[in-house]
Amino acid sequence: MIWGKLVTIFGTIFMVSACIAGLIYLVERINYKKVVERSQEFSNQQTRNLAIVTGASSGLGRDYVKFLCENKEYKVDELIIIARREDRLQELKDSIDLPTTVYPMDMTNDLEMAEFKRFLEKKINDESLNIKYLINSAGMGMKGLSLELGSEIEKKTANINCEAQVSMIHVVANLMSAGGNIVQIASVAGFNPIGYLNAYSASKAYIYTYARGLRTELLREGINVTTVCPYWVNDTEFLGKAKVSNNIILPLKSKHVVEKSMKDTRRGFALSTPGFVGTIDRIFSGLVPDEVLVYLTRWFV
Repeated sequence: MIWGKLVTIFGTIFMVSACIAGLIYLVERINYKKVVERSQEFSNQQTRNLAIVTGASSGLGRDYVKFLCENKEYKVDELIIIARREDRLQELKDSIDLPTTVYPMDMTNDLEMAEFKRFLEKKINDESLNIKYLINSAGMGMKGLSLELGSEIEKKTANINCEAQVSMIHVVANLMSAGGNIVQIASVAGFNPIGYLNAYSASKAYIYTYARGLRTELLREGINVTTVCPYWVNDTEFLGKAKVSNNIILPLKSKHVVEKSMKDTRRGFALSTPGFVGTIDRIFSGLVPDEVLVYLTRWFV
């Protein structure tokens, strides 16, 4: 009897919350479209669309670049690809057919970020470019006990995954006009604490929360922010570098994450969780206590 009432109560709460979320989404999209349409009435139709991709030397970043080149409906005319490894960026540039600027930089370096800001401002003004996409996919992580990894590695993780990402957003978003999109790569690891990936999950929780909040601020300007939270992707360099277990259940492929997240971005979704496991994690992280999730997630790293 009691269980039946509890199920009814929680089921009702869930359904009402889902309906409210759907209504909010519809209102957001209507207002967003109005802002974009008003902006386009006064825009220069001769401008060309620019996409900026960070972390483009490998993994998801590299596949986002290829996706934009292969899918013309996303209307990208030119690219700026960013990472530390210039040779990898040059190799990528040589393999694609869009005009591309290779920009090697360390996003954690404030001086290099300031120089990139000056470069981007000049390029946009001189070439009449419109920033269509910022795809922020640079990041790092390392598996291990926090005290054994040491503060330097954990601070570096926070610096790259949080501070550098926010710095890039500030540089680019201030130059965006209505119709622009920020695709921020976070992770399902940001939904709850994860032992042995403590700094990584904490950094992804930060950028997840930041991007979700930023969306509410920028939608009124006609700029869409989609936060992408994939489950483990097994065909990138990340798992090997992070020393994450290879015994992962239902891992994702990089191209699937890219395709699904870009479709969700075009739909104006606030959150994209490519794959079954990521979607389930997204649901359960709001229903199951962290104490339980911390225990369960040990089997997935």
